[in-house]
Amino acid sequence: MKALKKSTVEELIEVADTGELDKMVGILVSLDNEQLAEMRALTWMAKDKDTPKHWEALVIEARSRIDDQTARFIATMPDLADTLRKGLELMEASGRI
Repeated sequence: MKALKKSTVEELIEVADTGELDKMVGILVSLDNEQLAEMRALTWMAKDKDTPKHWEALVIEARSRIDDQTARFIATMPDLADTLRKGLELMEASGRI
């Protein structure tokens, strides 16, 4: 991850565990488009059980899908906290963070 900080993902995980939608959306709307693209790619990688070797392609695809609903889309994902945890684990195991 280049734009998105691990600490930001960890903060979102903590808030997602509480289920506070407004706080989750608040964190997500504070991110720039590149950070949002990486957040979305992280969720895709975790959900699709993809490998980090395709990270750049996932970010490019996610970047093309960023719109004004992206923050809400991510915030309302079922099991967001677990998905982000899995994504971080995959990135850490690959040495990308």
